[in-house]
Amino acid sequence: FSAQDMGSPIEDCDEFDESGSSPSPASVKSRYHPLQLHSDSQTLRRSSRQASGLIFNPGTATLDVQNWRSDRRFSVGTDEGGHQMLTPMAKTSMSMRSSRLSHSPRLDLTIEEIVPEEPEDPGEEACPVGSGGISVLSDAASAVFAPPTLMPDVGGLSALTPGELFGKLLTADSTIVAYQAYKGMMSRCVGAGAAGGSGAPFRGEFPYQRIQRVCGAQLPWRALTVWKLLDARAFRPEYVAAPLTHKKTVVVGAGPVGLRAALELGLLHADVTVLDKRPAADAMTRINRLHLWEWGKQDMIQWGAKIFDPPGGTFGGDNDFCHIGIGELQLLLFKNALLLGVHFRFDVEVKDLDEPKKVLACKDGTEVECDALVVVGGAGSPLCQKLGFRSVAIGLRGKGSAIGVIANFKNSRSPHEIALRQFSWARQFNVPLFSDLEKTTQVNLENVVYYKAQAHHYMVMTPTKKCLLDLGVLRDNGSAGVLHRSNVDVQRLSAMVQRVGGFFNITTELCESQGVAIFDFSGVQRLENPAVMVGDIFACAAGDALLEPFWPEGLGIMRGWLSALDAASAIVLAMTGRKEEAIGQMAMTFNVLKSVAAQTQAACLQKDIRQYSLDPRTRYILGKG
Repeated sequence: FSAQDMGSPIEDCDEFDESGSSPSPASVKSRYHPLQLHSDSQTLRRSSRQASGLIFNPGTATLDVQNWRSDRRFSVGTDEGGHQMLTPMAKTSMSMRSSRLSHSPRLDLTIEEIVPEEPEDPGEEACPVGSGGISVLSDAASAVFAPPTLMPDVGGLSALTPGELFGKLLTADSTIVAYQAYKGMMSRCVGAGAAGGSGAPFRGEFPYQRIQRVCGAQLPWRALTVWKLLDARAFRPEYVAAPLTHKKTVVVGAGPVGLRAALELGLLHADVTVLDKRPAADAMTRINRLHLWEWGKQDMIQWGAKIFDPPGGTFGGDNDFCHIGIGELQLLLFKNALLLGVHFRFDVEVKDLDEPKKVLACKDGTEVECDALVVVGGAGSPLCQKLGFRSVAIGLRGKGSAIGVIANFKNSRSPHEIALRQFSWARQFNVPLFSDLEKTTQVNLENVVYYKAQAHHYMVMTPTKKCLLDLGVLRDNGSAGVLHRSNVDVQRLSAMVQRVGGFFNITTELCESQGVAIFDFSGVQRLENPAVMVGDIFACAAGDALLEPFWPEGLGIMRGWLSALDAASAIVLAMTGRKEEAIGQMAMTFNVLKSVAAQTQAACLQKDIRQYSLDPRTRYILGKG
């Protein structure tokens, strides 16, 4: 038996069993101390991309196990069940934990993993950072890996194997299915822990690390790619230090920005709870598309956008038009958040902050403990006002003078539809096109964008107000309530977008849900102060609650994610005794953030996006001092 690198990635092996599980030695890698196994006679080295799987000689052999903790010698033998295992040849003060690995029909290996005994600390629970879930854990000792369920079992997921459950998690298209698949995998970990074997948790262990350790051999090969991506995040210096351990952090809003903030806080080892007023079944179903800048695209790829489906392997394939559905993006981040131990509570609306008790009071009568708070509930958030944030309205033009219309048409995946090319046009750059469009359809547009998704065609356009009045889409030109439901003729609005879609040879059958919408972007709101101290609680805003974007430039998600990182960075300062510095840093980053735009990014943002991290200096061009 010989294996040089027990931590080789899945790509280094080319043998898989019929279930899709891999015999990769990465499955036997210890998260804390990868074993290095060497034969007494000769070490057979495997170079990357040249391996053909594990090499196993069933004859008697002696192995030296070398790692940073000890040098040990083992003999290779079999247990009573005929499984290959390593047996220590000398006694030490170390405890043994068996990790059974069934990789393929040809290999069934048990490694006795060496782990030093840790002193008991009655004041510290031996539990992971968090187990994730759809509700706040009320009893961590009894429900560490089995959070209370607010959702029914869907499609008999409880009867599936860990590998099948992981596959369901990857492809889940709803929060309910994703959570049930995750919960199913964690329930297998509960059983393993109860048996006193390899399931005993480490301190500071993320749920994904526990799943990897307990169920790793039963998972499909794509799991190793997910673990590798999460490890690449979790082992960055700013996260390994675990500065937010035992800190109760709450994110209000489970949109793309709130979820991105939750991921950062989870990596920092905080106890994170995300609250959202929408029901779980409806919270991540929006189909409108978001344009991603290059950093956003690369960030999502590092969160597994090409592995999880949605969005799937085609994500980012068009270098000119990188976009993603809002619901798809939320699901991607939601799944990662569960694997990092973030807790979720849906259908819950925050009423107020009880500063003396350090809890958020919810309208359903429940309370959520809170040391730090991130509000991302959208523009004009009532909670922001109650916390003492001051907002200011900025009028870009006269009210109702900049109107956008969104249309989602069904995509039947016909050869004609597959051949359609995406585009983004402004009148000033293609006057003949817009003149022809107006002549043919009587619709006068200033901008038009078309993105193609798997199930629908997404269009967003900016018609002139006069055009909407002439077509009868708007019934009245009153100064107040121009886009009020009573002043918009939805039938004529639908007919208008269908004519525009037909002009560009796009199918004109609107989606039953979220088919057409109209919005006003002639003014935006932003906060004057991005962070406040409410007693001992640090509260900050991110996303649209902090700063509404000017729509045509696609700034919303870019600014939103930058503000999410800003919030997490400031919370670290505040929770480590530097509250004034946290307030000052938020003010400094906000001052740059509100200047970020497509034309100004070179003056505001660092050029090398590969260096972007939690530290604002890696992302922003900040003034001296």
